[in-house]
Amino acid sequence: MIMENPFAAFHQIRAFFFDVDGVMTDGSLLITESGEFLRRMSTRDGLAMKLAVRLGYPIGVITGGSSLGVEKRLQLLGVSPIYSGIQTKGPVFLEHIRTSGMDPATILYMGDDCPDLDVMGHVGLAACPADAIPEIQRICSYISPFKGGDGCVRDVIEKTLRIQENGHSPDPTDSQCTGADAMVQSGTRCWLSVHISSQIIHLQPELWFWLTFRSGVSSSLLF
Repeated sequence: MIMENPFAAFHQIRAFFFDVDGVMTDGSLLITESGEFLRRMSTRDGLAMKLAVRLGYPIGVITGGSSLGVEKRLQLLGVSPIYSGIQTKGPVFLEHIRTSGMDPATILYMGDDCPDLDVMGHVGLAACPADAIPEIQRICSYISPFKGGDGCVRDVIEKTLRIQENGHSPDPTDSQCTGADAMVQSGTRCWLSVHISSQIIHLQPELWFWLTFRSGVSSSLLF
């Protein structure tokens, strides 16, 4: 169901589930001469996922692809569960909900293509990247202004943390809050507030995620 103000749904989010190909990646594959499939993933998305996990937001993945490299990277970021090689995602997601006791109304799911339709009707907030297929965009409450593999994952994580920190939803008609609330001002990303508390400070160097945004990340923070 499309909401009049989709930002309001971010208040209830307590966990994330993502597709991989077309969401965490740009959907393309580099095929080597030996037959390996290589994917490119955003370190900025990774930094956001790692911070979300440390703040107590579980992150899971359901993907039709299979890649030991992708699984290893996601494990390093704290992602769990990781369901790979899943062609029919709905039953797997519902079984996870049943066994974990999670409330699906508190889950944000982001996908980009037909296999994700199975899951999107069962979650509190269905989201997709800017380049998702039209059928997916039509049923999503939130469409990120960022493409797959180019910041859409970080966008929904940032938005969830920002809205829950501030305790209010942005006005979708406000020009300062269009898209991902990421209008560029003076060369830096818009941020409604910075949470400076003992909890966040304890997470250094992840604190830099809040302070530097898209201005560049030290190589020591690239996971």
